[in-house]
Amino acid sequence: MPDRPGSLRERDGADVVEVSKRLHAAGMTDGLPVVPPTVERVEAMLHARDPKRVIETLPPLFREVTVEDVAICAVLAGCGPEHMPALLAATRAVAAPEFNLLGVTTTTGTTAVGMVLHGPYAEAVGAGSGTNCLGPGNWSNAVLGRALALVLRAAAGAAPGIVDMSTMGQPAKYGFCFAESSVAALPPVPLPTAGGVGAVTVFASSGTVEVVDSHSVDPLGLLETLASAMPTPGTLHAERGRLGSGHPVVVIPPEWAQRLAGAGLSRMDITSFLHRESTIPIERLAAAQRDAVTDDVRACGRIGTVDSPDSILLVVAGGIGTKATYIPTWQGGSLPCTRTITDD
Repeated sequence: MPDRPGSLRERDGADVVEVSKRLHAAGMTDGLPVVPPTVERVEAMLHARDPKRVIETLPPLFREVTVEDVAICAVLAGCGPEHMPALLAATRAVAAPEFNLLGVTTTTGTTAVGMVLHGPYAEAVGAGSGTNCLGPGNWSNAVLGRALALVLRAAAGAAPGIVDMSTMGQPAKYGFCFAESSVAALPPVPLPTAGGVGAVTVFASSGTVEVVDSHSVDPLGLLETLASAMPTPGTLHAERGRLGSGHPVVVIPPEWAQRLAGAGLSRMDITSFLHRESTIPIERLAAAQRDAVTDDVRACGRIGTVDSPDSILLVVAGGIGTKATYIPTWQGGSLPCTRTITDD
């Protein structure tokens, strides 16, 4: 099992390659080079916080994760002290019972923990909500996503191949973080932003699906295209009568948001449409899947992807263009969780 970050410290001037290899051999890192956690760097990250204060007890090994554990993971990932408040909030968020971190970190599925930054905090640290926001290129996105992944691995104990038993895995297991756009918001203002404070939302991503619509003139056509991309027959959850988790993340670009808002559509209008229209005939399912569905679904003749309009996490982000992203979440059962970002 991997060692705890604990009181790990490296000497000043320690060789990055040597430290990276040693910590990886100890099961504490992801295989990429890390920043040596010197006394000076860790103290700067702690910023006068009590290092031994327990933030949460985290699955899968139900360890008491301390501020010091999180600070060391932040240093390893390349964070600055300004990133620590969001990382602490994300650590609290994944501990929520409804997030089901035990299931998320031990499943054979592809699940990776993603995080969305909301509000003024995201702008203050320069988090990326524009072009390539789900990919590389933004410092805060990269280091925060990686730091949370290291907390789960090194501090919580989700070691790949030992506890994390994902059959395939996915690139987002290295880290997945982006910010919500403040440029083209949909009415009403998202709850985490409405109070004027920063917040972070965590979710259990099962990958991403690009959705392209460069033909629709009517804004509703954009939603029809998006709804048609959401059902995936190979993700049947027979007991729940759903394809996938029933709680997906939908990321639409500012161009879409402007067109939809201009047509008078609110967030609830959009999520209600997607809930209603993201269904397929059960004939689209493979024979064995058709046999597995409940009598209610069989009688209805169609199967959907969303439990309710409120089950969709709708985020505005991205650069110029007509591409949206559909992010299915882990069908084993995990709900997105939001926590306010504070200085403690």
